[in-house]
Amino acid sequence: MSGARNIQQADGSESLREAVARGEVRMEARVRGQYPGTPIEAERLPGLRTIGYWDAQGPQSWGLPMHRNEGIEICYLLSGELAFATDHESVLLRPGDITITRPWQRHRLGNPHIRACRLFWLILDVESADDHEEWQFPDWIGPDEPARRELLRIFRMNQLCHVADEGRTLQRFLLDACDRVADTGALGTAHLADTVNHLLLAVARILSGDAAGHHGDPHGFDR
Repeated sequence: MSGARNIQQADGSESLREAVARGEVRMEARVRGQYPGTPIEAERLPGLRTIGYWDAQGPQSWGLPMHRNEGIEICYLLSGELAFATDHESVLLRPGDITITRPWQRHRLGNPHIRACRLFWLILDVESADDHEEWQFPDWIGPDEPARRELLRIFRMNQLCHVADEGRTLQRFLLDACDRVADTGALGTAHLADTVNHLLLAVARILSGDAAGHHGDPHGFDR
């Protein structure tokens, strides 16, 4: 990480780590850096900071207060309810709701505590020191450069932090993905790559109508 990128510091989810240690919540995650979970091998899936889920079976004594992450974060609520907020909006998430936060965008989960819920998430680094730099997906995202660029365009132009999977078409896929997160076998990396690409593409489809309504990227990606 360059000196420029150290201007901001990503959250390490310490309250989640402590809740897992207390046995308050079940979590499975593959991670890099400061995040709690099982490390991803250095040479595999560059840019993937964390992917996983938590399963909070009852009332919780912890939450994730306002914090920032270094990449695009996508969360999908599989069951239960969960309070989510940014500096500009707050919403009570219900099953099928999706949150999308931009690199270094402040957000919180819980108000102040997490409710009983099951949440799937991923954070994908796009090599941005702040929200004004050009983003870049790693080469394992999308089948080719045109696909990566179109995905980048959609996510870069998006200004929504909360959307809904109206038919819950992603729910079954992500429930199955929860069972594969901990897989460190020969196909484990392939399963993770498939999950990330599937989720990015599905969310991009939801966002594409909103992105198509803009005539230019307000953050300068198209310049």
